[in-house]
Amino acid sequence: MKYSFLILIALFSIQAVHAQKTIKVKGVVKTSEGKSLSGASVILYYPGKTDSLRAVSNDKGNFTISNVVPGKVTILISFVGYRSFFNEYDYSKSSEDENIWDISMAPGDNLLEGVTVQAAKIQIKEDTISYSIDSTMYRKNDNV
Repeated sequence: MKYSFLILIALFSIQAVHAQKTIKVKGVVKTSEGKSLSGASVILYYPGKTDSLRAVSNDKGNFTISNVVPGKVTILISFVGYRSFFNEYDYSKSSEDENIWDISMAPGDNLLEGVTVQAAKIQIKEDTISYSIDSTMYRKNDNV
């Protein structure tokens, strides 16, 4: 009887841990000139843990990250051509959705290097098209 009571208490406590309330973190990403920044990468992670939640800002610069467990979090926002935004927040006592208003991204050194695009030459001969298949795997006597 005593053991069944302890097992019952353990099951209820496990269920209470899994029923933990989550919140949403919302924000707006803008340039230093005040224009909306579409496509910015937003990463929310918990310090000391490997878990992270990700979002991308929409065409108006808005982002929403759902299922955030209340606690201390770090938010990292990055976009090509701008310095990364990095800040820590404490949502330990939060029970409602949280807003981060007007995150300003300053121009910076976060640039991509040049890209070279190469393509095989296509020869068009009246009613046929010829391709160079030097790099293609084929066997002797294959129909190509």
